[in-house]
Amino acid sequence: MPKIKKNHRTKEPHPTQNKAGSLFYQWTGKVEGLKTFGQAKVACTGLRSGETVRTYLSAGQDFCKWVKANRGYKDLKQVNRADCAAYLAARQSSGLSAWTLSRDRTAITRILGFDSQQLSIPERKAADVKRGRGPERAVADKYQPMVAFLRASGLRRHEAQLLEARDINVAAGTVTVRRGKGGRSRVVNLLDKNTLSKIQ
Repeated sequence: MPKIKKNHRTKEPHPTQNKAGSLFYQWTGKVEGLKTFGQAKVACTGLRSGETVRTYLSAGQDFCKWVKANRGYKDLKQVNRADCAAYLAARQSSGLSAWTLSRDRTAITRILGFDSQQLSIPERKAADVKRGRGPERAVADKYQPMVAFLRASGLRRHEAQLLEARDINVAAGTVTVRRGKGGRSRVVNLLDKNTLSKIQ
């Protein structure tokens, strides 16, 4: 089995929370049953990423804790759609983002075998998004061409750092990213083709 790197963003289960027979122990067993590391994408419907597994375990910890405290169930088979909807409503009223609610819903429906369309959550709206990085700051003039390029291409900063001259096709207005997210390469069309002439 491949080694899974720990991530500071997800909570690792505390050893006392994963006792045999506990709700979280049952949840963990279901997650383990869905792992399909090393299988071809086409053939598998399980969890292929260690990050997804950690996300499901983190979501399961919170969910199982809530179910135990609010429903008193001893078995995950007792949980129904109404319980899941109540949990998501409680999470929403505590001020969690729509992204977190969507992540929780996906994990719960996947593990418990419910249809995610039957558990509604609020839609994400741009007006509701709070900037986590503080107010936008002015960019120094010498960086303006690079910022314009990043906006026109949609590249991540680390992708732009790895670009070489041969990756930019000025005539076609495209940029080839050879080592993008997940190690994949892709060709990106620029929104504003004039941007390339500014950074040459």
